[in-house]
Formats: sequence, structure tokens, C-alpha cells
Amino acid sequence: MVQPALFSFLKRWNLKCKLIIFYLMFLIPMLLLNLFAYVSSTRMIQNQVTDSLAVLTGQINTMIEQKLTDIEKISSTVYSPALLDVVRRGRYIGDDSVYVKDNREMNRFFSYIVNDIDELDGVYVFTENGNMFYKSVIDQMKAVYDLERDDWYGETVARVGRPVIFGAHMPWTLQLSSNRYVYSVAKSIRGIDGSRICTLLLDLKLNSIGELVASYKKQYDSRILVLDKTNHVLFGDDLYDVGTELQEPAILTPVRGGMTQAGIRVGGKRQFLVYDTSVISGWKVIGLTEQSTIDREISGLRSLNVAVTAISSIVSLGFLLAIYLTNYKPILRLRRSMKKVEIGDFSARAEITTMDEIGSLGKSFNNMLEKINELIESEYKARLRKREAEFRALQAQINPHFLYNTLQMVSSMSVVHGLPEVDQVAKSLAGMFRYSIDNATEMVPIEKEVEHIRNYLFIQRLRLNESFDAELDIDAEAARCSILKLTLQPLVENIFVHGFRDMHKKGIVRISVKRRRSRIIVKIIDNGSGMRMGALRKLKQKLYEERNDEADVRNANIGIINVHGRLRHHFGHGYQMYFKSMDGIGTKIMLVFPAIPYEGA
Repeated sequence: MVQPALFSFLKRWNLKCKLIIFYLMFLIPMLLLNLFAYVSSTRMIQNQVTDSLAVLTGQINTMIEQKLTDIEKISSTVYSPALLDVVRRGRYIGDDSVYVKDNREMNRFFSYIVNDIDELDGVYVFTENGNMFYKSVIDQMKAVYDLERDDWYGETVARVGRPVIFGAHMPWTLQLSSNRYVYSVAKSIRGIDGSRICTLLLDLKLNSIGELVASYKKQYDSRILVLDKTNHVLFGDDLYDVGTELQEPAILTPVRGGMTQAGIRVGGKRQFLVYDTSVISGWKVIGLTEQSTIDREISGLRSLNVAVTAISSIVSLGFLLAIYLTNYKPILRLRRSMKKVEIGDFSARAEITTMDEIGSLGKSFNNMLEKINELIESEYKARLRKREAEFRALQAQINPHFLYNTLQMVSSMSVVHGLPEVDQVAKSLAGMFRYSIDNATEMVPIEKEVEHIRNYLFIQRLRLNESFDAELDIDAEAARCSILKLTLQPLVENIFVHGFRDMHKKGIVRISVKRRRSRIIVKIIDNGSGMRMGALRKLKQKLYEERNDEADVRNANIGIINVHGRLRHHFGHGYQMYFKSMDGIGTKIMLVFPAIPYEGA
């Protein structure tokens, strides 16, 4: 199965590089995510600002339209019977008393209008018969005023009873004591038959537009412009003079192009423009918000984003450092210990104190080294014991070939002189010498080891005047399996050295060798003096501990200890020795080891 390319790539790097790569794999997406969140939030704030500006311009435009609609409704009061009589009156001549009466009636109408409209600057009624009535808050009417020469009048008459709204201008009918701008609402009043009765003109203070805008604008950090249909400034918000025609192309271009929202640059500053056009007056309410205002809104978000990014980076770096200290450094220490072991320093240990898998690995590594050291020490001591045994055997042999040849000569002489027992003893002893000095192989068939025991028992029977009986039960299948040379005879010899010493009853020696499936079971039983509990416990302790000093080698149990060490070294965990003894009753030794067929000559 082909592994993903990423896994193949990571296999080429060491653990430190992998940690850095994983850190970057976490950090880079996090930075990109924060950048995306910052850009999205910035756009959202810009949209919120422009949307709020659009709401503001819409609200201001709605209020101006409502104000104009309310002012236009006042024209309906002209249709009262008293006023209709006045406006239909013929042209006055001189100080006509009728004019005085009609003027008084019209003044009541004007007072009603003035009281109802705070921002009223002047109200004028021009009848079709050439009469004129007016009321100005400040100035007087011009001495001579030709109504039909002004464009506003012609436009109003042409609208046939519909109101006409005029933007910023100087009052048309007055002798001005100071320069001031007004805006006007004019309407041609017609009768039921559709004939023109009079023309009503209302001049309103232009600063009332500013007051209306200011009441809504105070909760927004934006600039507001109000332009009439001819792009004259009705409200300039300290940017442009009221009454002048706006000449700023950056503002007019998107307005003329029908762009309700646009980004522009005015006076070297980038600004966002939003405008709304009145369907009643055709006026345009324009909102302007500087980029710096939006930047102030974004600056807090930018600081928060930078703080979150920095904290996340520091926290993730802290986690990386923690992983480095708790994982990577212990692995380095374990690696250094392994390097020492590679060059043969088995005293090295991995100093890892963590309780995780790495700590468990270090503990297992240390345990493995302990086992290796134990095995090395065991192997070394086993070799020493083997060499010492060979040396002692060599010392004891005293030229074994010479002794073997001498025993052969004794046997021949015994036959010649008619001494059969001497002949048998010599043959048994010669067989034992021949078996002992044969160094061709360490492994022998069990039947040869048993034959060696028979020769030994024959000599002991003659030496002890047949004071014991020996019973051998050897399984034929087991006799063909392998055993270490000279491992059973020392155990039998131990019976005569310890078990039958100072014993006054007839001794019994039972030797059994059986095969049970893949195991060989050897039992050696005697009815000798046995062992006390303390001595038995001490012997078992020496059998199963690795250390055997010189005193142990020279004590009375050298045969058992050496046999146990040799068999355990050769068969390993497949070998077991069981030892049972009771004081005054006897001893039982059982050996269990793998059944390996002998393949020698």
C-alpha cells in the first residue's frame, strides 16, 4: 500500500524538524484565518458605516419631504370663503376702504401661517387682478416688483396647481437689509372651474434645513450636504457656503452618474459618499464619511486581532516548547544511551523521569540492559566454572591415558590369574576413565550417561559390601535423546558422599529416565539421611541465584550446583530442577529439559 506523499516526506526529517513543521502547519493556517477574519471584519465595518450613512441620508430626506408636504398643505386655507372673496376682488385704486378691510382679513391669514410655521421668512399672495398681499418677518416689499418677469412665477403657473419647490436664493420680492438665503414653496391657486385665482409664495429660512439636519446628524460622525436641483448648497456642514453652486467634481461625478454609494477623494482625503434624492423636491441629501473615521473603528479590531495572533503564537510556541522538553529531550537522552550501548558501554542508562510512553520505553530499555548485564555476567561465570572444572578434572586425571592402559593390563592379569571380580572392577573403572577423557563432544546420548552411572554403581557396590540396592528404569525412547556429558553421575555421587554417610540401614538408589512428549524427566531418589530445613533452604537459594562465590564452589554441594549451572546455561528456560529432601527420610531430585534426539555418531 502506497503511503501518502506527506508521510513519505516527513520520514526524511528528524524529530526536531517535524516539530517545527507541525508548528508551522498550525501557525500559518491560524495567521491566514486571522487575516481573513480581519479583512472580513474590516469590510463589515465599512458596510455598516455606509449603511448607517445611507439610513441617515434617507431619514433626513424623509424629514425634509415631510416638512415640505406640511408647508404645502397650508395652501388649502386659501380656499376659505372669506379669502376667496379677497383674492377675487378687482384691482384696488388708491386708499380704497375695501383694500383696508381685505388687507386686515389677509393679515389674519398671514398670522395663522406665521404662527404655524416657525421657519417662515415671508408669505406673499399675488391675485390675478394685480393685487398683492404680503408679510415679511424682516424686510419690506420692493417698491416696484414685476411678477411676471421672474422665472419662478412662470414655472409655478406652468405646473397648473401643483406646488413648486425652489432651492437656495435671495428673496425675490424684498428690499434686503442684509444678505440671507431662503428656499421657497410656490403654488398657483385655481378655482373649481380650473381658472387661476392667485399665486401663493412662501419664503422659508434656509438655516431651518441645517437645524433639521443637525438634529439627526449629531449621533453620526459624518458630514451632510443638501443640494437643490441646480446643485446649489442648501446645507454645507461647514464644508461649502450655503447658496453657492457646488463645484466639487469628486462629489458631483458619482451623483450625476446615479451611483448611490461611492469611494471618492476630497481635499486629499479618501471618503465614502452616500446620497438620497427626494422625489418631491428633487433635492439630494449627501452623506460623507472620511476613511479615518472608519479606520478609528477598525483600529480597535486591528489591535485585538494582533493581540489574539500574538497570544496564539506564544501559546502554541509554549506548547511546542513543552512537547520539546517532555518528549524530544527524553528521546535524545534515550538515543545517547543507545549510542553508548552500541559501542559496548552496557553501564549506560536512560535518565527519563516522565510517566508517559517515552518514560515507559526508557524504563524498558534500562530493564533490558539489566537483563543483558545479568546474562553477560552469567555467561562469563559459567565459562569460568567450566574452565575451572576442566582444570580440576585435568589435575585429577594424572595422565588418564596411562591409567586407562594400566587398568587394561590389570584386567588382563586378573583373567590370567582367575580373579573375575578384579577383572570386572578394572573394566568398569577403565570405562569410566574412557568416558571422562573423551572430549570429542559435549553432548552425549542419555544411554551413555546411564552406562557411566552403571559402572560407578558397580564399583560402589563392591566398595560398600553391597550395602545398598540400585534400581534403574530407563525409557528406550528417552535413552536416544541428548544430555550434557557428566551431569547425572555427579548427582548420584552426591548420594554416597552425603546421603549414605554414617547410615546404618540398607540404602536404596532409584534412577528413572522417561520421555513425556517434548520433555525428558529424570528422577534420582535415595533413602539416605536427607537434609535439614535450613540446609535445604540455603541450597535452593544458591541454585537459583546468579552469584556463586569460591566458597560455594568448594562446599559439599559442588556437584549439584555445577550440574544445575551447566544445564541451565545450555537449555535456558526449557530446563528446570526440582529438589525435595526430608531429614532422616531421603532426597528426591527431578530434572526436566527438552527432548532432543541425539544425532552424533
